[in-house]
Amino acid sequence: MSQIMNPPPLEASEIPTTDKEGKESVALTAKRASLKPTVRFLVHFGEMGLAMLLGMVVLGIVNDAILVPRGFHLSRFPEVYTLAMAFAMTVPMVLWMWLRRHCWRHSAEMTAAMFVPAAVCIGVCSLGLLPRTTMLSWYHLLMWVAMLGVMLYRWNDYAGGSAPVLNKVLLALAVLLCVGLLSAFTGTLPPIRAGHPHPFATTVKTTDGKFAVKLTVTPNQSGTNVFTVTALDTSTNTAVTESGVTLSATMPNMVWMGTETITLHPDGKGHFSATGDFSMGGTWQLRVQLRAPDGSLHEATVTLVTS
Repeated sequence: MSQIMNPPPLEASEIPTTDKEGKESVALTAKRASLKPTVRFLVHFGEMGLAMLLGMVVLGIVNDAILVPRGFHLSRFPEVYTLAMAFAMTVPMVLWMWLRRHCWRHSAEMTAAMFVPAAVCIGVCSLGLLPRTTMLSWYHLLMWVAMLGVMLYRWNDYAGGSAPVLNKVLLALAVLLCVGLLSAFTGTLPPIRAGHPHPFATTVKTTDGKFAVKLTVTPNQSGTNVFTVTALDTSTNTAVTESGVTLSATMPNMVWMGTETITLHPDGKGHFSATGDFSMGGTWQLRVQLRAPDGSLHEATVTLVTS
């Protein structure tokens, strides 16, 4: 028995007609709803997202190459970091909209979609309703929602055609689900309630197996932390006291955030330590580089999750 499928929805269109006497009139005809506006909307949303990611990459480069070497760490100032992120994403997005010949009203609305969530996150965290350490994580989530809301409100401008309300609702839910999954996958989904941070400690061997490296991170949360490394020569079972130790921190699923490199200082008793920053909570990869007295370089990699 064959299954009867419901036909696609019809949408009305006006077609001018001329009767036998030469009089013009408008006739309503029905035609199949097209998926082209929805596809065009998704393509436009993706273009905007790529422009925003480009801004993130540029901000990461500026932070690593200019600000950090001069002693200014954006991650120590969540409010400044959030506003800088909003600005960095707005510039390439507005430029792309200009190239796409959007009017300035659309550019102003998208600018607001970047800065209003930033202001909300700063205000909520300043009131103590959410921890300041989660400010950037919440902003990364809310700015996608704000951008989607503006584009849905201006559907005809971004999609170039009409669509049933149900289609718009389902599309919005699908996009928000993808954003949530992406945030969860990258480890940046903000917690509703931040728990107490717990110091991180582990011992790993260098890739060549010649040294055992113990790494501790305290308090292991976004913001300023103390990194301590103890290196043990596996051949002699003695602690390394004269060496150069550096630590590089990156988010493997958000490479556009940049890399922060920290030089650890020896205390003469086999410990090397320094303060450094996690710009936000999530999964971080730490690469420890040990320069032995003979000049040889040894590396070890550690992955941890910070709150």
